[in-house]
Amino acid sequence: MSFLNGVWRMLGAEDEHEHETMLEYPGEASAITSVESGKEAERIISMPDAENATLFVVRPALDDNGGSNFSLKQYAGYLMTRQAMVLDVNDLAAKNMDEARRVVDYLCGVVAAVDGTVWEVTRNIFIFAPSTVALAGDKIRQIEVS
Repeated sequence: MSFLNGVWRMLGAEDEHEHETMLEYPGEASAITSVESGKEAERIISMPDAENATLFVVRPALDDNGGSNFSLKQYAGYLMTRQAMVLDVNDLAAKNMDEARRVVDYLCGVVAAVDGTVWEVTRNIFIFAPSTVALAGDKIRQIEVS
């Protein structure tokens, strides 16, 4: 199973399933099997309203032993629940630029899965916004994630 299939499954999208239904007709002793193809009932994903909207500011870093003190799963959770996030990787980039790139790349994948956008505010500071959040004001550089 690919990474994107896992993300879609976590968002509630399911593959099409075939369903077998036994049909019985009056006066007939045998049952007829028919196969119906289609999606199950669509899941509804709740969208935060203006009162519940939160902008998370996160600063991942490495501890003195080189271990991480952050959770990409938690960061992805913010985006998957349609919350915006400011990511500051300056501290992480100072210790390990490759790790900082991996964090940004991973979150770009998550934001692409939720049909969002990524904006670079300054060097090593990014805004990850789901499709429910619009950014307005002075121009900043948008990063292509598709």
